[in-house]
Amino acid sequence: MTPPKEPRPLTSTVAETETDKIASLRLIADSIAQQHQTAAKAIILHPFWLATIAVCLTLTYRVLLRNQSDWPAVVLTWAGCVMAGLVAVRYLTASYLEHAERTGTWKWLYEGSGHRAGARRVDGVCDHILITKLGDEVIGVLILRPVYTSAGIEPHIRGARHFVRGQEMCFPVGVIRAWTVQRRYRGEGVGRELLQRAVGLCRAQGWGGPIFSQKHANAAQGVARWAFEGGESRARTLLAKMIRGSR
Repeated sequence: MTPPKEPRPLTSTVAETETDKIASLRLIADSIAQQHQTAAKAIILHPFWLATIAVCLTLTYRVLLRNQSDWPAVVLTWAGCVMAGLVAVRYLTASYLEHAERTGTWKWLYEGSGHRAGARRVDGVCDHILITKLGDEVIGVLILRPVYTSAGIEPHIRGARHFVRGQEMCFPVGVIRAWTVQRRYRGEGVGRELLQRAVGLCRAQGWGGPIFSQKHANAAQGVARWAFEGGESRARTLLAKMIRGSR
């Protein structure tokens, strides 16, 4: 009788090796590609979209169907209408796939610091890649960047100058550039634990925040933003509660 396999250990660490960093970038890129599917589904199931398709099908039916022999033409036209609609959906959501390709790269990881684009380090400081591993598999990742100036925070917060004055932000501040969990492990507390570690790291380093960048990896792209507003709002609310609880 084959002995039962030992459960794979769940570990929390910082990505130091190139292998872990590549796995983290791939996980982030995959999560953005999944957003493409979510956005497409949201558009297809939207009442306006369904009504438009229904009107198109009804019009073709009324125009083309004169007798029973016209049914093949009607069905082919319906299929063409549906295919055209799906092509339009793919076009409207293509920005997610393009963004996924740009994000899962070293260039994305090391640029956008507000200093030297493409530099791997800024004044000797690099992003902190917090990961959760199940065995050797990276199942969760959070990328945290310390930002040291109000000019550096500008790309990450809308109206940053007003925000800095109004919130009396101290610098440096931790900015979350990416936060995702492998789909099958979502809802298991992995993402929450990563956020908690980010809050703890900011406290240990004496940084403000952390805050989500407005340009974080999974920020809504183009159309169908409404499909992600609920999750975005819940994540920001959860982070705010964690920060208050750590004080």
